[in-house]
Amino acid sequence: MTRGRCGDRAGRGSSLTTVATPPVPSDLAPAWLAAVMIAVVAAAPAAGCGRDSRAARLVPGGDPARGKLAIRRHGCGTCHEIPGVGAATGQIGPSLAAIGARLYLAGRLPNTPDHLIEWIREPQRVVPGNVMPDMTVSSGDAADIAAYLYYTIP
Repeated sequence: MTRGRCGDRAGRGSSLTTVATPPVPSDLAPAWLAAVMIAVVAAAPAAGCGRDSRAARLVPGGDPARGKLAIRRHGCGTCHEIPGVGAATGQIGPSLAAIGARLYLAGRLPNTPDHLIEWIREPQRVVPGNVMPDMTVSSGDAADIAAYLYYTIP
């Protein structure tokens, strides 16, 4: 495991991020580490490091207050634990706490507002056969849900 701290620009309250890395042959380690460090440094601002960077993750057209209501209406808490949403204590899918700090969504999409909206709307198209069902979430509701998850849960 490699453990690192978000950059100085994140301000007070920076979080620690633990990254699990696969074994790398020793002759490839320097080049691999350099590539990983470049990717982490490039992704850190978009990954929501620190509370001060939440503004960078605002979702155009999304409203966190409406997102909280949409999360309840679509039953997201049946499968997911979602801090701040009463009774959202599901254990089928992953916890959505600190989703902004993740580098990837669904194990393959770079964590961006557009990709989160895409995943919320059409998870079966993104990863066919995965456990998350298509819930017929409108683009407006998906933007609102993404805004709630990024803004309210750093």
